[in-house]
Amino acid sequence: MRGLCAVLEFVEKTRQNLTLVVEEDLLQAARKIAVERGRSVKQLVRDYPEDLVEAGDRTWTRSHLHDR
Repeated sequence: MRGLCAVLEFVEKTRQNLTLVVEEDLLQAARKIAVERGRSVKQLVRDYPEDLVEAGDRTWTRSHLHDR
């Protein structure tokens, strides 16, 4: 196997903390939606940027597809 070299590159992904301040009524409404979807508000917020990036020009998101 002389001359054959396989290089595995591992990319460590780190998470960043984000603090949000939202109105109480907005948070309550988000909690209701999260319960309806079987998720937590934290999961909804965490998935949102990923959905935006994946969606690009599409008018639907991965989360909307899973809700059906």
